[in-house]
Amino acid sequence: MKRFIQVVMLIVAAVVLNAQTTYKLPPKEVVDILDAPPTPMVVVSPRGDALFLAEYPSQPSIGLISRPILRLGGVRIDPQQNSRQRLTQYTGVVVKWFEGGKTIRIELPSSAKIGMPQWSNDGKKLAFTRDVENGVELWVADATTGKANAVPNVRVNDVLGTPFDWAKDNLSLLACLIPAGPRRAPEQPKVPLGPIVEETAGKVARAATYQDLLKSPFDEELFEFYATSQIALVNSQTGDVKAIGIPSIVSSLSYSPDEKYILVTQIKKPFSYRVPFSEFARTTQVWDAHGGSVRTIADLGVSDDVPAQGVPTGPRNFEWQPLYGARVIWVEALDGGDPMKKVPFRDVAMSVDISSKSAPKELLKVQYRFGGFGWTGNPDQAVLTEIDRDRRWRTSTLLDLSNPTARKVLFD
Repeated sequence: MKRFIQVVMLIVAAVVLNAQTTYKLPPKEVVDILDAPPTPMVVVSPRGDALFLAEYPSQPSIGLISRPILRLGGVRIDPQQNSRQRLTQYTGVVVKWFEGGKTIRIELPSSAKIGMPQWSNDGKKLAFTRDVENGVELWVADATTGKANAVPNVRVNDVLGTPFDWAKDNLSLLACLIPAGPRRAPEQPKVPLGPIVEETAGKVARAATYQDLLKSPFDEELFEFYATSQIALVNSQTGDVKAIGIPSIVSSLSYSPDEKYILVTQIKKPFSYRVPFSEFARTTQVWDAHGGSVRTIADLGVSDDVPAQGVPTGPRNFEWQPLYGARVIWVEALDGGDPMKKVPFRDVAMSVDISSKSAPKELLKVQYRFGGFGWTGNPDQAVLTEIDRDRRWRTSTLLDLSNPTARKVLFD
């Protein structure tokens, strides 16, 4: 009987302990160290006459990281906000003007959680997103006064990439918005529609593995629902919204320097269960300002056979060349995307002038893997970064694309 009572008391004690278990805090000194404000993020204005400091907490809150998420196509999505999962949210922005040392704090609502701000082209305004319970708002602030306001009746979609970019007029923003009209997320079918079937072509590939991939037709429906957006031109002053094209799964978009064209990459079916969305079937096109297709730069299938540490075959890394009205630049692999192949050049940089409707031309061959262009203030002058995987070596070279054989190594 005594033994029975001891066992009962132990069970009761365990139940009480479990019921009372909560998060415990270490000593105050440790909490102060972990919660000490980190160094703010700093971005200089386009004119170089000011900078802003974006403040953020050192640790995400338990409430933030415990929000329900969907793991789809290599992306973790917050379904309530129709946004990517947040691990960092900015809580304050301070603008420092160099002349006169004036400091302006952007006026935000209490406890506001925002995205990284972006300077307008004239360096007088800031645009940023603000997370709210039913979506992601678009805000614009005056960097000289600190006054900030939300663009009314606008919800942006940042599931796949940066959701907005400033236009040259410093009033409008090219944005990816949540499509208008009633929306309802797909519901999990109670009975599967059929088996999950994957096909193989019998190819041998040292493909990488990824997390958070699609796993079923229902995952495909969810991904399409949350990733679909409407490209639009938003007037930040009047709130007017001009839709461009029809809703689609947009992974990137940007205005040409002359703002006559838009460079758009769209994800299309079939989706893949082996790679993230960036390697799904996709097309990159140049549109006119009204959404009409002007030119297709690339139309690619699923890239699910990319070698480990390699790159997909076909055009990639699309961008507008600065200081030209509408010139698109991209690169293509010369080694099949395979870093193990021994070749004299791994990539080739290509370009095409959209306004002249000329054929694409080769700019230069790149000895190692292309790492990007850093553009200078002179036409055709850029800093080319190459990465040698075998030596873990990075080289940055100053060159002129009109005469790429004349080069000056800056960093090696």
